[in-house]
Parts: sequence; structure tokens; C-alpha cells
Amino acid sequence: MCRGAYPLARLPLFSALYWRADRALVLRWLAIAVRRQRPLAEMVRLLAGYFPQARLRRHLERAAQRIEDGEHWCESLGQVGLVRRSETALFQAAERAGNLTWALEEMADSSVRRATYRMRAALNVLFPAAVLVFGGCVFFIALGLMLPLFSLIQVLT
Repeated sequence: MCRGAYPLARLPLFSALYWRADRALVLRWLAIAVRRQRPLAEMVRLLAGYFPQARLRRHLERAAQRIEDGEHWCESLGQVGLVRRSETALFQAAERAGNLTWALEEMADSSVRRATYRMRAALNVLFPAAVLVFGGCVFFIALGLMLPLFSLIQVLT
């Protein structure tokens, strides 16, 4: 196992972004399983055993158990929080239409796109805030250096 594969994923702000990226990776692997005509229960169980993130492994393990208990794979992934309700409906419709691989790949791409948009929005807010904080630090250091010089100049004049 790769312990600590994503050190940023442990931080509160980044954990949601990595969660979306990891979900997208799971959807891509499920698309590969469908394309190769492998059972989804087998693929979910395999991912539960080897995925690097412990939190996602636990969710996949619960989903695999539900699938083995006879629940539909879409419902079980939805119950453990790996797919949203709208995605569950989309996957069921795509499965009936015969284009499940396409739907899984599109939802994976969409999830990565949304994570990227959210990260950009966070950076657009955090970057100016960081510039202001560092600018304030520089201001106080410069002020600390200059105040004794100003008082010395006033005393000498």
C-alpha cells in the first residue's frame, strides 16, 4: 500500500478536491471493467483492496459488500456516497441503452473538471489574501527597522 500517497489530501480544504479526483479514478476503472466485460462487483472488490486512500477503500469495501448481497451496483455506490443520485439515474439509463462505458468516462471527466474549477476558485480567493498577509509581514518588519532610525534622526536634529 502507498501510505501517504497524497499528503495534501489530508488537509481539510484539499480533501474534497482529492475525493473528487479519486472518485473519477474509480469511475474510470469501472469503465475499463465494462469495456472488458468484467463483473463490476469483482472490480469494486479489487479496487477496495488496492486503492491508496483508506477512506475510499472503506467506501468501496462497503459498496462491494452491498453488491455481493444482491443490490444493484449503481444503488450500492450511491448508498456509500461514491456517486450522486443524478449519476445513479444516468448510469442506470446508460446501462439499459448499452453505453455505460461512455457514461462512466464522461462522469469521471466531469468530476475532474469540477474539481479543477473549484481549485481555481479557491486559488483566486487565497492568492490575493496570501499576498496581503505577506505584504503586511513585510510592512511590519520594515516599520520595525525604520522606527528606531526615525527616532534617532529626531534626537540628532
